[in-house]
Amino acid sequence: MKSAQWLKRRASHLIESESYREAIPYLERLLKLSGAEPYDLSYAHGMLGEIYLQEGRHRMAREHLKASLD
Repeated sequence: MKSAQWLKRRASHLIESESYREAIPYLERLLKLSGAEPYDLSYAHGMLGEIYLQEGRHRMAREHLKASLD
């Protein structure tokens, strides 16, 4: 299983390359990763929220953006 740092770096690279849809699986895996640090989880929720907002998936965006603040 990949580490939290690897998943976060991979997702970040894809987001910076504007490959938002491709970043989603890495962010979702980060959320499911046992032992992930709270700031990694917050990052994953925040980025998923931003991606879903861009896609017009407002309910999903709201859920992830809210979770990023918890």
